[in-house]
Amino acid sequence: MPDEKTVYLTDDGTNGAMFMFIADEAKDLTSGTLYSAKLKQNSALNGGDFDITWVNLGHAADKEIHSFVLNDAMFEDMFNAAEPAGEGKCPFGFTSVNTTWGFECLQVKPGMDKYASRLESRRYAAYKGATTEFRKKEGITFDPKRNTLYVAISRIQYGMEDFRKKGKASPKYDMGGNNDMRLPRNDCGAVYKLAMGKAQKDTSGKVINSDLVATNFVGELLGEMKEYPKGSEFEGNKCSINGIAEPDNLTFIENSDILIIGEDTGAHQIDYIWAYNVKTKDLTRILTSPFGSETTSPFWYSNIGGNGYLTTVIQHPFGESDEDKAGGESDKESWIGVVGPFPLMK
Repeated sequence: MPDEKTVYLTDDGTNGAMFMFIADEAKDLTSGTLYSAKLKQNSALNGGDFDITWVNLGHAADKEIHSFVLNDAMFEDMFNAAEPAGEGKCPFGFTSVNTTWGFECLQVKPGMDKYASRLESRRYAAYKGATTEFRKKEGITFDPKRNTLYVAISRIQYGMEDFRKKGKASPKYDMGGNNDMRLPRNDCGAVYKLAMGKAQKDTSGKVINSDLVATNFVGELLGEMKEYPKGSEFEGNKCSINGIAEPDNLTFIENSDILIIGEDTGAHQIDYIWAYNVKTKDLTRILTSPFGSETTSPFWYSNIGGNGYLTTVIQHPFGESDEDKAGGESDKESWIGVVGPFPLMK
């Protein structure tokens, strides 16, 4: 973030967490305090509207964790684990969590909190009460003009649903957890916006040492699940071709209104990159990729030699589908593209 000490970390997985790290000193990330988001749902409409408070996972320095790792640290060194005592219930003294590993009953061993927070961050975040229900939380970017963070969720599924798996009843992703997120399934995903707030307090009531603390998590732009008729020109697309599908990488064109959204999707036959105007809400397709590829690494460089540039990568063309359409092995090579120069955005 612009203060060079506040760091946000996304978590591309199932039943993952959202993390924030506040370094002790600007430009030095070797020591600081780690936090994980606790969500409170206000609405399930348009991808959901949530308030965020932050759970303090403790302070640590690289050298402390490094020395522990050098001793071949294992999960068993940090946690005791027990068999569940029933559906979503744990034996006395154990805390129930539901993370990427599913429903577990855990107990942090004495003196192991610091190491567990850094080496088993998802589990420790859940253990401390944070939300671990996010599904494929990927790209992240910041708009300093509006003091807003944007995050891509490739698919609203599993833990983000309410005791469901792709719309069908299932306890797997919520049993033993908080069930903080209760949203309708959307395989096409969404982009969320997070407003920044000053002088925020963590869940223990302690003031967080940053003026760039996210206070909410609100749906901004959703994909639309859609089945095209057999024989249609667009047969095989599972999301509307006029909207995003499984958004992945994001970048914001600084001092503008434009959010760039790249896709990594099997729901569009070919992946797109979009320019989304956060002010007018207009969505414009600006790039299409070959069959079976992924658009990665869209990034805005605001000032190289007095100009701005937008980059992207086309990854593994014909690699995930339509291999027979490749004209040869050279067609399968990744491409790097640069768009520009643009005048400086002031």
